[in-house]
Amino acid sequence: MQPKPVQSPPPIWVIGNPGLRRAASNVIERNLRRVARLGDGWMTTAWPPEDFAELRRRICEYAKDYDRSFDHLPCALYYNLNINEDREAAIEESQKYLESYYTPQRFSRETVEGWVACGSPEQCVEQLRSFVDAGASDILLRFPSWDQSRQFERCVNEVLPHLT
Repeated sequence: MQPKPVQSPPPIWVIGNPGLRRAASNVIERNLRRVARLGDGWMTTAWPPEDFAELRRRICEYAKDYDRSFDHLPCALYYNLNINEDREAAIEESQKYLESYYTPQRFSRETVEGWVACGSPEQCVEQLRSFVDAGASDILLRFPSWDQSRQFERCVNEVLPHLT
């Protein structure tokens, strides 16, 4: 692997997306226990923030079963951002973009609103801040928009300064 990791051994991040409202309880537990047993960090797309916080809490609880302690468990959220003062337009564009990206999957409005911070910069900051408050240490953003460059520019100038 190049470049070589700075840490030795490198931290292992386990990716898992056991939606509390979408997966069987045994699947959720297996997924979270895997993170607790093997992970140095956790990456997920879990939403809403309350579910993210609950899943994180369970990982920290399960870690005790493996003689591990997560005083500070790095948690990365993979999320979407569409900045538009017209929130309805942001939702519509995000839905079309995601459906095009994941063809032939269909995305309900509920799913788009749950998985995309959309609306004005202030609305987007509020949505993203709720995940930070729920324990997200890192947020990886995708822009479900046909104008990626403009979304990136707006994110850097109008959203990120309010999250750091």
